[in-house]
Amino acid sequence: MQDKNMQPFLDSKKTRENPNDSNIESLKRIVFDGKESERSQAARKVLFGKNILSYNSVQYLRTLADENDKDNEPLLSIVTVTRNADEELAKTIESIKRYVEDVRVEFIIFDGMSTDTTRFLLESLDGVICIRDEDSGVYDAMNKASLVARGKFLFYLNSGDTLKIKSFNHISKVIELEEYKNRDLIYFSTECTNSKGEKWIFFPNSVETIWAGMSFSHQGCFISRNAFIGSGKYNLSMGVTADYFLLNQLIIKGNYAEVKNFCFCSAAPFGISLEYYQRTINRLNVILKVYKDSEQLNDYVDFYNLLLRLPFEAAAKRVLKALNRVK
Repeated sequence: MQDKNMQPFLDSKKTRENPNDSNIESLKRIVFDGKESERSQAARKVLFGKNILSYNSVQYLRTLADENDKDNEPLLSIVTVTRNADEELAKTIESIKRYVEDVRVEFIIFDGMSTDTTRFLLESLDGVICIRDEDSGVYDAMNKASLVARGKFLFYLNSGDTLKIKSFNHISKVIELEEYKNRDLIYFSTECTNSKGEKWIFFPNSVETIWAGMSFSHQGCFISRNAFIGSGKYNLSMGVTADYFLLNQLIIKGNYAEVKNFCFCSAAPFGISLEYYQRTINRLNVILKVYKDSEQLNDYVDFYNLLLRLPFEAAAKRVLKALNRVK
């Protein structure tokens, strides 16, 4: 197959900026009368080349790429969703560049139509699937990116987060161990940074206490792609607690494991929402849905009702005590 067969697609400025359904016809030029292996290779060349693609285009190309490449799926898909965070995204991109040629991992960046310089950052990337399209929020973008991912496990790397590993050898060994390879969820430590630039390690708590709050950072876990899709992905109706809802769903099934002495990511600084009571109510809503048939439900509800009656500092101490962080 000659590259000229793809030129009508690759040279399209409209396609590079934000392709839509009409560009599927351009993509179909890849198929013409070539062999399946040629179609698959051509599709992968567009997917992982220096191209910015619409979500529909990536779905179509994935279908072609999968025709002759199902046995070479990566172990891990690292997904970053972003919008108007070019400076933070640049840090993340810099941290992943050295790994893009490793066949055990794939990187997917979903840009929600940023109006800053994000598009120019993406145009310089080779070996990364870059999607630029509309979404209805961060979890919608994560869902879309995850559906075109092919890794055995999914990992969500925020704009501004950076990888802390020297190679993927250790990761592949972990994922392929009998103890972990068939898990729905693998969790581990995360390096965090506060607003003053001070770093600390978020060591996981027992997941049995996740009903009281996050037992680990969302940058501190690999989620099985099959389990993610089988659980219905991120439930958009749950709003800002969509990740907390999903993790509770996975943990209640019991198929999880902790990786000791393992830190994969350095998370960018994040702030604590001032809407403490609204966040507490949101989490209580998760608990009511996930643990509706649990014998401990009344105890969980009593715990949250107590939090809602306490001042912020006292309530925070109660949560930390439940998570075994203070005595």
